[in-house]
Amino acid sequence: MKKNVKYRGQSFFHRVLLFVTHVIGLLFTDSFKWKMYQKVSMIGNKKETELVGCYNDIYRCLDMTYPKDTMEKLELHQFEDTEFYITSLWDTVLTTTYGDYMMPPKEQDRVPEHLKQEQ
Repeated sequence: MKKNVKYRGQSFFHRVLLFVTHVIGLLFTDSFKWKMYQKVSMIGNKKETELVGCYNDIYRCLDMTYPKDTMEKLELHQFEDTEFYITSLWDTVLTTTYGDYMMPPKEQDRVPEHLKQEQ
């Protein structure tokens, strides 16, 4: 799905994998690739497990899993002018995802994830 593949900072194996999947991906429309991604990401949704994860939106979170009970209890919370349901174990999710989420990054590191340049 990426238009500009970045190879810097990747191992040789990952560079080859990126190149091959990028070239193969050029053969298909973005719409088709998105549909396939959605199908693959939902494999196992009906299987009973002790862990859950969210694999549809943030690539960097693909290896993050949470205990099943993390998503069982929900609370309604206000955010700006809209209310959203969030897990009542939000601290567990935020800590797993971001580490010490109460400590803001240094001023120069405050860049949204999707805008960060690879080092």
